[in-house]
Amino acid sequence: MSNLFITLTALTGVFFLYYGISCLTSKAMKAEFERFGVPKLRILIGILEIMGGVGLLVGFVIPILGVLAASGIGLLMIIVVIQRIQQGDSLTEMAQAAVFALIAIWLAVFGYIQL
Repeated sequence: MSNLFITLTALTGVFFLYYGISCLTSKAMKAEFERFGVPKLRILIGILEIMGGVGLLVGFVIPILGVLAASGIGLLMIIVVIQRIQQGDSLTEMAQAAVFALIAIWLAVFGYIQL
């Protein structure tokens, strides 16, 4: 495993734990989901993000779980980018989701190659 892979996996895992918890508890996140027109998906997405973050971290011990978690996060972030495009958001507003989509896809591919 490369240092880059380890660092990106750990940081992404922690970020998605934090972001998932925010989805479940933050009033700002609740408003954002309402703006997207998908308020009923907030809890599901929060749980999926927490599971993805945990899966990335557990992937250090059980690598296939890390690959699956990275794949799921990548897919989720691609959906977020598409949603932001449909909302007419700027490139700046969708940059975070796009960057995390690319990172997650890279983690999934690199992790799969390492299996």
